[in-house]
Amino acid sequence: MTHSFAIKNSQRIRAVAHVLLVLLLLLAVQLGSLQACDVCGCGTGNYSMGMLSQVETNFVGVRYRTMSFDSHLLYAEHLRTKETFKITELWARYSPVERLQITGVLPYQFNSQLVDEGEKEQRGVGDILLLGQYTLYSSDAPDCEASAWKHRLSAGGGVKLPTGRYSYEELGEEGVANANFQLGTGSTDILLAGTYTLQLDAFAAHTEVNYRINTANSRNYRFGNRLNGALAATYTIPAGESFTVAPGLGLYAEWSDQDTRSSVAVVETGGTLFAATAGADVYIARAVVVGAKLYIPIDQDLAGGQIRTHNRLSVQLAWLW
Repeated sequence: MTHSFAIKNSQRIRAVAHVLLVLLLLLAVQLGSLQACDVCGCGTGNYSMGMLSQVETNFVGVRYRTMSFDSHLLYAEHLRTKETFKITELWARYSPVERLQITGVLPYQFNSQLVDEGEKEQRGVGDILLLGQYTLYSSDAPDCEASAWKHRLSAGGGVKLPTGRYSYEELGEEGVANANFQLGTGSTDILLAGTYTLQLDAFAAHTEVNYRINTANSRNYRFGNRLNGALAATYTIPAGESFTVAPGLGLYAEWSDQDTRSSVAVVETGGTLFAATAGADVYIARAVVVGAKLYIPIDQDLAGGQIRTHNRLSVQLAWLW
């Protein structure tokens, strides 16, 4: 019986390796073919479920994210802009049946654009995300042989709904100066996601890959497909009877294809970004988690050099059950 379990476990590990290889190949292909992120920041751009999505329990919480961009860097000084995006998200995950997890994200955004004439703002509900993931393999399953190494692989898909306002007029004199500054994309988009966790005692390595397939909105504007990936290593440290601290370091990357308007590519859109990440999560009585993560850009090529992004910050609070 033990020999049979060992064979099954070996087969599953090989399956995990094959899936990860496919994900890495997908990243490599996208890196070679994608190009830029719109000339005025990336408020409606990439999404990331983050580390908390890999926790095996149900949760409900709040996440706050902030990012800023300097834009039109190759234009005259008076044409340059600065965009700041502050996003508060209500998000939750629930497992209705074994191995299946449903995640929902409801964002509220405050976007600020500083131009030569003054400051322009947009605030309101953004685009809702719904994502379902299935656990393809878990070493904690009853039919798996006990091992110090723990593996967990999940994959799935979902949808991004056009609940955020999109009212950009390219030639309009009112409003903000960019399609990507809107609260939403105005389109219904397809989400694909995969996560993998490897754990040995207090050490854990986490990977995440997200891909968004965008469609054209009612104004024939289509944001380029978006891909992002993250790799992080954490170490869990007991800090008393009720507290556990898990600091971590990692890498984050995102790629965006060019946008199109009426099937014609929009110049100075799309791009790549690579960043280092550092953060920590604090678990309280195994029921509450408080965490923060800092994203520090290492290399970037956004909109052909027209955009430069600064450090990003993400803070979260969640209740687990």
